[in-house]
Amino acid sequence: MKPFFRYVLRQTVLVNLLFVLAMAVGLFSLFDLPVERYPDVHMGKVQINTVLPGASPEEVESLITDEIEEALDDLESVEFIRSTSYRERSMIMVKFIDDTDYDRLYQELRLKVLSIMNELPNSIDPPRFTEIRVSEWLPVASVNLLGDRSNRALSLMAEEMKLHLRHIPGVKEVQLNGEYIREFHVYLNPRLLDKYGVTFDEVARALSEANISLPAGDYTDDGGEFVIVVDERYRSRQQIVETIIRRDSDGSFLKVGNVLSSARISYRDPYVITSVNGKDCVTLRIIKTEDGNALDIVPMVEEIVARFQPLLEKEEVEAVLTQDQRVYIDDSISTLGMNLLVGICLVSVLILFFMGLRNAILTMVGIPFSFLVTMIIMWLLDSSLNEITLFSFVLVSGIVVDDAIVVVENIYRHLQEGEPLEEAVINGVSEVAAPVIAATSTTVAAFLPMLIMSGSTGEFFAQIPIAISAAIVASLFECLIILPLHFMHWPGWRSVEKKAVKPKPASIERWVMSLLFNGTNKLVDFTFRHRFKTLGLVVVAFVASVFILTVSISGKIPLIKIKFFPDEYTYYYIELEGPVATPIETTNRKLKEITEFILPGRPGQLRSATGMAGFYVNEDYQPVYGSNLGNIYVEMPRKEEQNFPENHKNDPIVHLDYVRKQLARFEQDGWTVRVRPEKSGPPTGKDINVRVVGPDPEMVKDLAKDVYGFLSSNDKIAPHLIDLSDNLGRPNRVYRFRVNKERAAEYGLTPLAVSRLAASVLDGRFVGDFRTHDE
Repeated sequence: MKPFFRYVLRQTVLVNLLFVLAMAVGLFSLFDLPVERYPDVHMGKVQINTVLPGASPEEVESLITDEIEEALDDLESVEFIRSTSYRERSMIMVKFIDDTDYDRLYQELRLKVLSIMNELPNSIDPPRFTEIRVSEWLPVASVNLLGDRSNRALSLMAEEMKLHLRHIPGVKEVQLNGEYIREFHVYLNPRLLDKYGVTFDEVARALSEANISLPAGDYTDDGGEFVIVVDERYRSRQQIVETIIRRDSDGSFLKVGNVLSSARISYRDPYVITSVNGKDCVTLRIIKTEDGNALDIVPMVEEIVARFQPLLEKEEVEAVLTQDQRVYIDDSISTLGMNLLVGICLVSVLILFFMGLRNAILTMVGIPFSFLVTMIIMWLLDSSLNEITLFSFVLVSGIVVDDAIVVVENIYRHLQEGEPLEEAVINGVSEVAAPVIAATSTTVAAFLPMLIMSGSTGEFFAQIPIAISAAIVASLFECLIILPLHFMHWPGWRSVEKKAVKPKPASIERWVMSLLFNGTNKLVDFTFRHRFKTLGLVVVAFVASVFILTVSISGKIPLIKIKFFPDEYTYYYIELEGPVATPIETTNRKLKEITEFILPGRPGQLRSATGMAGFYVNEDYQPVYGSNLGNIYVEMPRKEEQNFPENHKNDPIVHLDYVRKQLARFEQDGWTVRVRPEKSGPPTGKDINVRVVGPDPEMVKDLAKDVYGFLSSNDKIAPHLIDLSDNLGRPNRVYRFRVNKERAAEYGLTPLAVSRLAASVLDGRFVGDFRTHDE
């Protein structure tokens, strides 16, 4: 290999140019890489939400859920389809097989569902498709508008702010949550209907047939071609009042206004009510693109909110920023960055102590070079700077200088033997090139198997082997190609030969080296004299380590805790469940009571509390809907700002136990309160899920109950379980409406007509769209 390294040493300009270019491009990549808390990993799941106002769970299942499931029967690469039918809402979760083309499958899924829209009820809201990925789970930030204003007023302010937020570079989407759906409600007077001899169905039909918009072809004359459009859509209350129901025999018209009780813009009954810090609100969730930088986006969000502040103050509306990922990113970068800096400093001090200033500088150049080349590779692979990649850099910070230390030390040894500088460099590098390449290859090979992991977990942890392998390979290139040239030409090269062969006086360095040398010799001498004992000791240590690892992974004897991420909690949930059929307004009031109870703990115990009545998100990150359900998302302060009065160590786990005891006072009159922490790291779900499937719903239900009973009563299992739960539907109170078929026949009515009329009286009937002047 000597001819190769001799040739490299002659390419001074080319090698230095490569070095400078790599550092410059690396710096550009570093500042251009998106910064986020976790990599934006696709979970391979799509959620389909469809709303049918006024429908019971059984009607939702038969009219919507079954139809969509049937349409997805022939969708390829599907692992499972899980559906849940609630009152007025269908939720279907589709899980694709790991490592398939999620984007293509998502588009196929959308096309299949949209192709059956004509087979679904006309009154449904369009299905909403949500790809489950980290960016959906963790928005960059949320802007909450709260105050003593109507939901419509808050929504209009939010819509205006949304227009500005969407233009922030790196923002993919701004979601408006908490806005009530506006509807135009027409109330009919039963006495007037009876007076004029007109039925509810006749009025509904008249409104539906008059509210039309359709193309009617084209017309051509001498002036040119014209498109004919019939547009009679309702845009005002007066148009509805003037709608003709029928023409009487005297030539007069019976209009909707003649049988009207009232007609006004109102709201659909909300299925979710949001609040922040005990006040009703609307929320703008900011979702970033894959290449968006959270640290750049949040300051721009704050700038836009500040511009709106005079208007908000005038309207007595407060803007509260929650879910600010910048807080957690700053904490993570500060912690990992400081660990990285301390590690580099320690390595630098040791190298300086044992190898001298010049050799230490030459060796340490490999660290920034390796990291910057890694940035280039990450930029090319559309990766990001996040907790995982920073952890990888901390892990590899000491490894990247290993090869450089070996090369520099061997070159210096040749100089000490009296060889000329150029020959010492060539001989020193060529001697250790093969072992260095082999050692680097084994280190890279140790991390590459992590790329074999499949699914979202594999995609998440693939960041580690990519970053580590890139840094190690870059350090290998630096120590074999760039370092030898630098050793020859960097300042001090003229005197390096003289210093190498000159005898060194006694020094601390020589004393430490002598101490280490003597200790190593004694240890090696002992192992040679007691070969079998030494070998036996190594075997025993190896077997013991394998045993400890095996029993820890299996869980039989947890000698070592197996965790991907530490138990560092940045927020927690307070989940609330009330008696069946509790109105959502009552649930919202209960959430506000709990929020007002915990708010005095600011700022040491919490930063904000976001309440959502109508659903909660379980540990598997699936929403569970119900008017009697709710949850409070509590953000905890930064570590340095935490002040938990019940424990001076500020341990979040101890604090959450304290919160559970404090909230026990709200568990009365059928209400239950659960406090669930959210661990740091990617979404993982519960530790264990037992899924019971089968063709017969009743058999599946009975078997699920048996499994639940076994787990909750088994003496060996039950003591180790926390929050054992199932997702079986809860019974609801039902008022049965039965049609007397004979009496209906006497009046010339069918059971269907009577049932539809009863449903319309209780929950209204959808007859078309209404557009206001501001839409």
